[in-house]
Amino acid sequence: MQRFVTVFYADIIKLYNQINKQPVFSNAQSISIKALRGGTAASIGEYVVVGFQYYDGMMSEVYEQIQVGTEIAMVREYDNKHDPLAIRVLTKNKDMLGYIPKSKNKVLARLIDQDLPLYALVSQVDKCSDLSDRLKIMIWMGKSKNDLQGVTACCEDKMLKFTLDCGKTVKLDSFHYARTYLSLLCGLPDEEYNETLISKAKTEMMPLWGKRKIHIIPPIINKSAEHPMLPLTQFFAWLSCDEPILKQNAGSELVVIWFRDDFTDKEPLERIIHEGIRSVPWDNVAEDFEAY
Repeated sequence: MQRFVTVFYADIIKLYNQINKQPVFSNAQSISIKALRGGTAASIGEYVVVGFQYYDGMMSEVYEQIQVGTEIAMVREYDNKHDPLAIRVLTKNKDMLGYIPKSKNKVLARLIDQDLPLYALVSQVDKCSDLSDRLKIMIWMGKSKNDLQGVTACCEDKMLKFTLDCGKTVKLDSFHYARTYLSLLCGLPDEEYNETLISKAKTEMMPLWGKRKIHIIPPIINKSAEHPMLPLTQFFAWLSCDEPILKQNAGSELVVIWFRDDFTDKEPLERIIHEGIRSVPWDNVAEDFEAY
């Protein structure tokens, strides 16, 4: 029993350390930045709902009710023969949507078993994704359900939209940022290392966002220093547009990557993104997606 308690609290500490990492804003328009950074409701993370293609969510009458910001229920399935820590994902009407991935349910199952206040909202419903990656939920821990009022309001807002210099209006589907030299553990960067970082950026978000068309805005390298330096922060924005490049398609999308020098928490996220993407020549670099 003592070993179980020790392992459990070690998992809790690990979980709370993860909360303070730089966030990935999935459907950035809908997730409260304050909540993601640890407001009254602490963000535990975003999870793909596995097995979605086998359950009630595939029925049109259920699928049409699932939107970004929809509240989701999580229920332990103690009699699951394949996974004693299984967590079912349900709508408020008890329609079965799937499960929390087995590889990520260990801590969540124990939190639920301890009757701790966990709340979940839909953070992504992507008709164009593979069925196995279509639905994602964001999970919070708060003292009470009232802690989610601000988060819910944000989730019900419209997506962040930006008008590019070329005249196209695009929506922000997902957003991520990271320190450029986070992986540089010792030494100083050189030209070869910088080229490797730029090349690596093309596949950085593929595990989360899938294989998508990439456009990198060439960074300005500071060559006045003894060692050439890229801007200190790299940004990734998954954008979509309701206007296709070819009329027979449903719309167009693109992942834009850019670099810039450091910024402060007081600088609005919308301005950071708009300044980074506004020069993108959309029709020349984006790709179409087909209707569902």
